[in-house]
Amino acid sequence: MSQKNPLINEINGVVIKYSNKRAVICYDNDLVIKELNYKDVGMISQRIQSGLDLFKNCFVGLYMDQNIFIPSIIIGLQSLQCPFTFLNATNTESFKNMDVIVTLNKEFDNSYYLFNKKIDLIWDYKLNAYISKDFRVRNKRGFIEKINYVVETSGTTGPSKQIWVEHYCIYSNIRDLRTKLNISHEDAIYYQTNITFDPSMIELYLSLTTGASLLIISNPLKRDFSKLFQILFKTGSITFLQMCPSTFLQWSQEEINYILNKSRLKVLLLGGEDFPKSLLTMVKNKNTKIFNIYGITEVSCWASIEEINFDREISLGETLNDISFEVRNENGIKIDEGEGELCIGSSKRICYLNKDEKISLPLFRRTGDLVSIKNGKIIYKCRLDSVFKRFGIKINLNQIEKEIFKLINLENIMVYLEEKSKLILFVKLNEIDESLMEKSCDKIRVQLLHGLKQEYFPDLIKGLSKIPLTKNGKVDKEYLKKFVDVVIKKNKNLSNELDIFKTLWVKYLPQNYDFNDKTFYELGGSSILRLQFTNEFKQLIHKKNQLPTQFFDYIFSNSYGKVINFIENHQFDKSLKNPMKKLKTLHHNYHQLIIKWSYDLKGCVDSTPCINKSKNLISIGSFSNNFATLNLTTGKELFKISLPNALESSSIITNSGNLVIIGCYDGCLYSMDMENKKILWCFRTEDKIKNKPVFIRNEEMVVFGSYDKHLYCLETKSGDVIWKILLKSPITADCLCLKEFNLLFIATINGKCNLVDFNGIILKQINLGNPIFSSPCLFNLNQIIIATVQEGIYCLNHRNDLEILWAHKLNTNIYSSLTTIKNLIFFTSHDGFLYSLEIMNNSSRLKFKIQLDSPSSSSVAIKEHLNEIYLITASIDGAIYVIDFYQESILIKYSLKAEIFSSPIIYQCKETNNLSFLIGCRDNKLYCIELIINGQKCN
Repeated sequence: MSQKNPLINEINGVVIKYSNKRAVICYDNDLVIKELNYKDVGMISQRIQSGLDLFKNCFVGLYMDQNIFIPSIIIGLQSLQCPFTFLNATNTESFKNMDVIVTLNKEFDNSYYLFNKKIDLIWDYKLNAYISKDFRVRNKRGFIEKINYVVETSGTTGPSKQIWVEHYCIYSNIRDLRTKLNISHEDAIYYQTNITFDPSMIELYLSLTTGASLLIISNPLKRDFSKLFQILFKTGSITFLQMCPSTFLQWSQEEINYILNKSRLKVLLLGGEDFPKSLLTMVKNKNTKIFNIYGITEVSCWASIEEINFDREISLGETLNDISFEVRNENGIKIDEGEGELCIGSSKRICYLNKDEKISLPLFRRTGDLVSIKNGKIIYKCRLDSVFKRFGIKINLNQIEKEIFKLINLENIMVYLEEKSKLILFVKLNEIDESLMEKSCDKIRVQLLHGLKQEYFPDLIKGLSKIPLTKNGKVDKEYLKKFVDVVIKKNKNLSNELDIFKTLWVKYLPQNYDFNDKTFYELGGSSILRLQFTNEFKQLIHKKNQLPTQFFDYIFSNSYGKVINFIENHQFDKSLKNPMKKLKTLHHNYHQLIIKWSYDLKGCVDSTPCINKSKNLISIGSFSNNFATLNLTTGKELFKISLPNALESSSIITNSGNLVIIGCYDGCLYSMDMENKKILWCFRTEDKIKNKPVFIRNEEMVVFGSYDKHLYCLETKSGDVIWKILLKSPITADCLCLKEFNLLFIATINGKCNLVDFNGIILKQINLGNPIFSSPCLFNLNQIIIATVQEGIYCLNHRNDLEILWAHKLNTNIYSSLTTIKNLIFFTSHDGFLYSLEIMNNSSRLKFKIQLDSPSSSSVAIKEHLNEIYLITASIDGAIYVIDFYQESILIKYSLKAEIFSSPIIYQCKETNNLSFLIGCRDNKLYCIELIINGQKCN
């Protein structure tokens, strides 16, 4: 690696050869033009060299904006073998690392930074140098002599860091580009790039090594794109323009058409971001060449280039001199075909991440960019951190932007708010009026609803008249994220739950026709839109309004009119305490809860576990699609399978333990052979299954309900259909099997109760007129107890045409299933209470209710044990309660780390008289928890 600087030799030759030619043209804020020819530039550089002659090989910080003296300053410093860096005013700590700081018309507190000597380089323009007291102590002369400049990365490839660039590295880049782009002394180059961003060195050195003119424009004029257009393409007539695509697209379509067809522009170099697809639809004259250029600061500056051919896919093109590309998979192994991370390597173009970095050649740097390679052609895909999973689906922000552009032909930016799990779409629109902007966004939403994949659909669409840019000219996504936070906070000012629901309904669905009698899905809703709607609704009504999944099941499966009535009557309790988050064990009268074991299912566990006590087995599913069968005593995995979609329903196990059956969100009922550990058969319905199946006729048949509104009966061994009946509403509540009477009792979401015999004949129906999610229970053989969400508890006589024997009204919402012991009914509710009703003849009364920490949808597990009756339940905030029935009080409370929608299942430990129970949690785990009584713990 040579320590010589070939650039300065070429620049000095150009200064002499083109001494009378304009070198620098500078426009100030008032459009006053100042010029220097190459002779002037050379003379000023000599004055700078004279002023700093005693400080060769020092590290120089340039504290200034773009100005007419920069070419002279750089020539002077390069002649003195002084590497330089442009200082960022927001990072003043870096000033302390400088040996010399050169300033121009800047207020500079030299005392704070220990710069004890001031030199007037050009006193009439206040170009001054400040010298550090110990500059010679800090530097390694050999290292400094081979460095041309130091630049900070933009932060797009990771945390910002300082890059030390060797002379040959930038020289090779400049020499190659001026040949490929045919740059000469006849060209005019716009010094556009922020001087702390390394592409600015390309503009500077291309002009100084060819004799081209460098056009400098003051920052206020740069930000006024209308005036900038006039200066560059009508007054100044530049021939070379290097820009980030987002900056170039700040001009209107009319202005861009003029640039590409009527201006003197010879070279348009676009890099730093993905090439804009909108340019491919425009026409250009044959004299203007457009290039896609690619590189990273860690191998300063550019690494590859491709001239845009409007008839083929855009690639990264051919590598520049002394550069090689490698595509590596996630294991770091080079691949010749497929997708992976691009790495840039070289044995000659060397940059250091710090002054002490030890390197070996060839040196490869990771880019953080995902690319595809086939037949040697490399296509940019996106940043690696733009690929993530959302709702279990792999998302690529760059791909979404491309798909949206195909549909609406407008420049757009997609931003992901990870902490809110929201996709935000920003679209550049010409409208200035806010109401017109909103109308345009509504039209775009409708277009996307009909053409965009569900998983790509944005949660929010915002129009922008101007895309915000960073100081380096790239899209400022951090600013956009802050902007979205402001918008979301404004939405939180909606007055009540009904207003929020109506607002979101209009937002997420196209409103081209009357929708009062239409359901969410009939209006074009999808599973992804449902997730987005649900998440935003929960956020806007605040987290303490914890809602069970059944609430959303109802609002998405019923007509808009019915849902409005449902929400108007729903109890949104805002008085509850904040959920506990601390994990702790409480002791009470020699009772204690301990976790025996837990099993990680890699996704929320909302389903209730199923036990086969005789075979010591349990089975459980989760939202990760994982289904597992475990040993009840140890929690050891016996069988595990990943199904195509989420599992929320409970499973059933045959008495032999050889067969497990479960319904899935993919609409299939699966029968699994435990002995051979495989799927025995699969039966497909037309919608997801959340209903727990039930065996009838000595396990020869299995009955279950689906969201497709049908009740099915299948042969257990083969999965063949025996009968199928339409109940006209989705089914989630468990079927109640009345074996003594060969009857099934089934309740549907719309509130209709059905009595069906084992042959599939509907014997009786009654409509309770209110949604039902709660599973019923049987009382005294003849009476069925069922809960509606908003109207309370009903007792039906199945021996007498489902006659209503009594009703118990409650001012709350019930999603919990019902359980019974003796003449008592137990359930939890959305008001945060556990209720006990006592049944007396043809009536009921409230026996007691116990305050929980938050709303609950878990059922109450009941067990008589050692002359005691224990009740166990959970609340949504993650708290588990053991309740003394006779004392009507909480014995023990135990908090898990996440929400609970699962219900507990109690069993008795074989080794001792202690009770244990199983419960799922949204921390992705199934827990087995033991109740220790009088210190008697299982071994």
